[in-house]
Amino acid sequence: ASQEMLDGFFAAQIGFFTEMANDMSCLVRGMQEGHERVANLTRRLNTAKQDMMNKTLFALTLVTAITTPIMICTGLYGMNFADMPELDPTLPGGEGFGYQYFWRLVGSIVGCTLLILLRLGLFRTLL
Repeated sequence: ASQEMLDGFFAAQIGFFTEMANDMSCLVRGMQEGHERVANLTRRLNTAKQDMMNKTLFALTLVTAITTPIMICTGLYGMNFADMPELDPTLPGGEGFGYQYFWRLVGSIVGCTLLILLRLGLFRTLL
């Protein structure tokens, strides 16, 4: 008698349990889809951050490529030699135009460097 009672109870509730199982599987699928969306957004965000970092490092590399020749010239002309004819007009062969000579040299080096970088198309990648 008790077995029949249990069978009757479960037979009456089978629709409820079936519906609950279907609802649970829909919830699980929805959670899996949400997890995949979050993982995809995380990958896209990381890629965007890496691209921004790469562009920043590239810009800094270009600045370094432009300023390195200037630093070399500054180092050479900043050594305080006592007998540099470019700087002292009282020395034999000295014109005293060392300052103008320095800036012309730096300007032409920077101009050539920029021209080379432009011809290589390296500034387009910053945009």
